[in-house]
Amino acid sequence: MSPAKITDNKDLDRGKRLSEERKKIWKSRAAFREETNLSDGSLRNWENGLNITCECLRAIHERGGDIIYILTGKRSQSSNNANILTNNDVVNAHDITQSAGYLHQATGTDGQFFPASERNLLLEQIAELKRDKAELRADKALLVEQLEASRNQTDEIRLLYEELARVKSASESVVAHNRTRTASNNKASS
Repeated sequence: MSPAKITDNKDLDRGKRLSEERKKIWKSRAAFREETNLSDGSLRNWENGLNITCECLRAIHERGGDIIYILTGKRSQSSNNANILTNNDVVNAHDITQSAGYLHQATGTDGQFFPASERNLLLEQIAELKRDKAELRADKALLVEQLEASRNQTDEIRLLYEELARVKSASESVVAHNRTRTASNNKASS
């Protein structure tokens, strides 16, 4: 399975926040490299906002780093990330579900560390996204059905044109034959 990657327009900010958290845990890139076995080049890319992977987030999380802050820009209220968002925070559903997915992959948790009210909000937003996805699938199925009907009509029209061409060719042959016959009959009667 390939590592999940963060690839939206907030990458540079995430990279800066990742750098802040890394510097709290490891004073140097060399220390990070030695302890995690992750490459300096990868770290440099991540800190520049390029393709922050779950392996990087997991390494930071396992050493007490605030990956919620890296992903959302919101500090968790405890060092073990038990309280992710306050009730007054407004974060769009895409950011929440994307961050939750990265958090799940990075920490290996099942999301149970969310406070109940925030977890319920997240679950409602995920359910809404799933409903939207189901509606889009239904729309897609309808469009595919309409496309297939259109293709069938196109095939029927093509067959009709082919039949028309055969009839026209046969008709032209009959007309030519009749002209030849008429000419022969006219010669014979003269």
